[in-house]
Amino acid sequence: MIDWTSLTRDPVDSAVRFKMKEWLLSTRRSLPSNNYDAFLVGQIKDKSVLDIGVCEHTAERIDSPKWKHRLIRENASRCVGVDIIQDLVEDLVSKGFDVRCEDATSDSFLGETFDIVHIGDVIEHVPNPQRLLQFGARHLNKGGRIIVRTPNPHNFDYQRSSSKQGISV
Repeated sequence: MIDWTSLTRDPVDSAVRFKMKEWLLSTRRSLPSNNYDAFLVGQIKDKSVLDIGVCEHTAERIDSPKWKHRLIRENASRCVGVDIIQDLVEDLVSKGFDVRCEDATSDSFLGETFDIVHIGDVIEHVPNPQRLLQFGARHLNKGGRIIVRTPNPHNFDYQRSSSKQGISV
């Protein structure tokens, strides 16, 4: 392990950033492949799931084969989605999805509980993550689980996607 403090006290020093990237790449090679979809299916298979943040910002994401809500819906025994983007929620409802327009940081209750609450790539967008987790906990069955995922800018897929968009990470 590198003692970063011995290199510099400047956290944005280019030499430190280069060493950090080098170290992260070396640790990635020693880890098993990053397959969130397989992990998620293993957790939700044949369970009831509340999926928070289903719209993933745009209609294009909904049409993507990587759309997590579709994966959840295909593997869970029951799936309800929640999002705050009203026009996308209405579009999903018109296509037969059980999705509700709801602020997942509110004190509201949907009237039912679930085995799993999935909060995928949402927590980094809310001003009060504690309220988001409280909303999730309020909708859990006894013994249920909350699964929270947030983007990792050091993940290979994230870096590749950024590179394709012309963004240097």
